[in-house]
Amino acid sequence: MESASPGQGDGAIISPSFAYGFSTSIHGNLYHLEGQKLVYSAGQFFAVMGGEDGKASFIPTHTAVRAVKGLRLANNKKYLAAVEDTYDADKQQVSLYNIPAEKRVRTLTLEKQHTHASTVVGISFSGDGKLLMIAAGEPDYTIMLWRWHSNKLVMTISPDCQVCCATINPWDESSLAVASSHLVRSYRLDLAGATDRPNNHLMLDHNGDTKVTCITYLVGGLLAIGTNTGRILVYSEAGMVAQLDISGAPLSSSGKQQSEPNTALQTPRTPNRPSGIGSSKQGFNSVTTAVQASKPVGSGDRNGVQALVQRGRGFVVAGSKWDVYLFDPPAATTKRTAGVETYTLSRRLSFALSNGRVPAQQTLLLSSSGGSDGSAAAGGAALTADAQVLGMSVSVTDDHLALTTASGKLLLLDLTAALEALQEADDAAAAAANSSSISGSGDAAGQAASAAGGADLGSSADAESANAGASGVDEADPNPTGWQVLCAGFPSARVVGLDAAQHLPVVLVVSEDKWVRVWDWVRRTRVAAKYLAGEQPLCCALHPSGTMAALGTTEALSLYYVLRHELAPISDLPVAKCSVVRYSHGGSMLAAVGRTNAIVVYPAYYGGGTGASGINPAHWRGNTTTYYTQSSNSGARRGAGEAAGVGAEGACLLRPLWVLKAHVSTVTDLVFSGDDSRLVSSGAGGAVYFWDLATGSRIMELEYVDKKCVYYAGKAWAFGHR
Repeated sequence: MESASPGQGDGAIISPSFAYGFSTSIHGNLYHLEGQKLVYSAGQFFAVMGGEDGKASFIPTHTAVRAVKGLRLANNKKYLAAVEDTYDADKQQVSLYNIPAEKRVRTLTLEKQHTHASTVVGISFSGDGKLLMIAAGEPDYTIMLWRWHSNKLVMTISPDCQVCCATINPWDESSLAVASSHLVRSYRLDLAGATDRPNNHLMLDHNGDTKVTCITYLVGGLLAIGTNTGRILVYSEAGMVAQLDISGAPLSSSGKQQSEPNTALQTPRTPNRPSGIGSSKQGFNSVTTAVQASKPVGSGDRNGVQALVQRGRGFVVAGSKWDVYLFDPPAATTKRTAGVETYTLSRRLSFALSNGRVPAQQTLLLSSSGGSDGSAAAGGAALTADAQVLGMSVSVTDDHLALTTASGKLLLLDLTAALEALQEADDAAAAAANSSSISGSGDAAGQAASAAGGADLGSSADAESANAGASGVDEADPNPTGWQVLCAGFPSARVVGLDAAQHLPVVLVVSEDKWVRVWDWVRRTRVAAKYLAGEQPLCCALHPSGTMAALGTTEALSLYYVLRHELAPISDLPVAKCSVVRYSHGGSMLAAVGRTNAIVVYPAYYGGGTGASGINPAHWRGNTTTYYTQSSNSGARRGAGEAAGVGAEGACLLRPLWVLKAHVSTVTDLVFSGDDSRLVSSGAGGAVYFWDLATGSRIMELEYVDKKCVYYAGKAWAFGHR
């Protein structure tokens, strides 16, 4: 929060300081700026996050922008192009933003004289950032090239195919590639004469089984094409120069990839690996074996290509089996056969997350195994979303890697530290193998290899712990693979509940993906998280002390203790379809509304408590505040004086202080007065009622009803009776 300038009067200017989440509906939503800075789409803003200090700045979109649908960063790292939906137009537009100035500088629209399309399927910058390519969608799929600084359309191309992605060669702006599901075309452009010439026509699979998932240009003007079957095709203007395959690779007992240089289609491996990081020195040669069957990316037994980005003279590939593959270019002394170029798979890095509390032998696809947020796993669907890569980026210095997943995680990896740790593990394993060959003892080799694997994991964990404080990554979420998860994950669906504590810098967030997360917004780390299996969250409230949380679901109102790394259950209260829940300012009471529109007021503490006014609710209705615990063994109940506490005796159950009935329509909000002596309730039918919490009666002289209004929220502006 910033202070207002003298000309703006009293008050404060509220500006965002950090974004707990990113847009999961955008593919290619993450890019590296200089150093370790990242830029990504976060709702109505573009967040620029510093990798070293964890600070973030924001570039706002225009107020007319409804949603951002696409993102592309110029190679000079100064300009950002975004595909936007607007409120006042039925066609998408492309806006360009100046990142250093944090403002929008140009907007390009889809005009009828250029295209009849209303959507944009691809955008790309030339190497100098002055030329912008816009690929329109159906019905004509027109490719438009703009000198966007001068708002001048240079030329248009009609590719005669259903374009799904397109890109300009960053080293040669006269070279352009477009791709549909089953074919890729490249063009040689004459920008001065506004003409184009198809340079190559590539049919990947005549049977239509192989589908293009991504394309990118590599150093030297080579075009790399990723497919859903795991094949990576590399073309030059003269034709194919390499064909690689990541669809499957058998693992050795140590977790390393076995060498099979002549295998194009290999047996797919499972993601159940104890180490999480594999390695390989295998070289992939050009092959011509056709793929006979395919599966969508990220499903079934195929390891499809989800993202492909250039790194140095090589490239990085994200597969659909929790793996990232680093391909290096051929060495200068490597011999070529018939023009075939060999790329080397130097390393395979897994981003299958583990929080250190899950046995390594448990499969990641079982719902009984632990999830990456430190609680019970969200089931196969959530873990599959963990494997779906939305965006991937490599830093300018090629030593840091970042990717985003459909489950709302932003993962960071120090490639230098990770590769050094892997090299140490390889050296230890080689030394163990040599020792075994000399001594003839297989047991010694096995023990040494295990020790090498342990050293590998320890090195990665140490590197993560050392960098956690500087990068804003949760130190309590150790990951043996070396990946750092920013804030231990973000919501991947619409947020349905949000609340902050008064006395601690913590915030509670509940989203439709059934995850409940508590964050420390000062340290920008996760405090606790929980997956609500079988329940749909509807609302939430955080106790003013930050030590308790109330979650309204379709089944009940659930109370939890907020502990470090855990949300410990306290009780489930019988408030079905709880849509609104609020703690009082003093924290002594809890008010909730369910499907009956009856307002139920509970004591927040067992045996009652004292509110801000000093009144003890325990004396308001005699013994109605008596609570009891239900034994998990015999079901016996005990009174308040006999209670043994929470834990072995079972969950504590509370009896309501008051049940307030008056609303006929849906209750939209509940507000406690500043001294907690009164409660204000608003309804969708235009009714605003005031309740005296000392007597449980409605204050008739203060109520207000206007059936023409629908009230959604209220606020007690000051202490006292307002």
